[in-house]
Amino acid sequence: GADYIGYAQELTFGVGSVAGDTVCLSAAILDDEILENNERFTVTFTADPNNAVIADGRETIDVTIAEDESESVTIGFKQESIVVTEGVDSNATICLLFSQGSLGREIDFLISIQEGTATSDDFVNGVLYTVTFSSGQMAPAEHCIVLQLIDDNIVESVESFSALLSTTDPGVALSTSTTTVTLFDD
Repeated sequence: GADYIGYAQELTFGVGSVAGDTVCLSAAILDDEILENNERFTVTFTADPNNAVIADGRETIDVTIAEDESESVTIGFKQESIVVTEGVDSNATICLLFSQGSLGREIDFLISIQEGTATSDDFVNGVLYTVTFSSGQMAPAEHCIVLQLIDDNIVESVESFSALLSTTDPGVALSTSTTTVTLFDD
């Protein structure tokens, strides 16, 4: 989306102006409600060479638009608990739900599997996953990881492990940051 209204604007120093006098330039900044990085634009000054001189190094000014959508995006596990049966279900599918906001930048999430009574011997894929929501995505959306379960043919009691969600992005509120996966034996 647009971040500011750009246009040519004439600045005039009045008759009798002296060194140090100022004239203000204004630009309309638009609040787009999209979580994005700080953005920049450049203002370029030109002068009529017959009437004024712009000091060297003052021909341009960089302007930064600071991001203000702090925690405007909400993402978390779709379910607080997942139940699967070893031997019947070959996978445990763990999904993240992007439930609020829109993204103007890519955001990475880390899902770490924390062993409980179920250990890495009960599934194949490992214990760390990175899930990326792309720039331009809008809620609602979801991304899932799939843990392949191992049917070990051993009679076991009910086991469980947890998945923990984290991100280093300060613009994201985590709605549900832990989910528990329960494995019933077949």
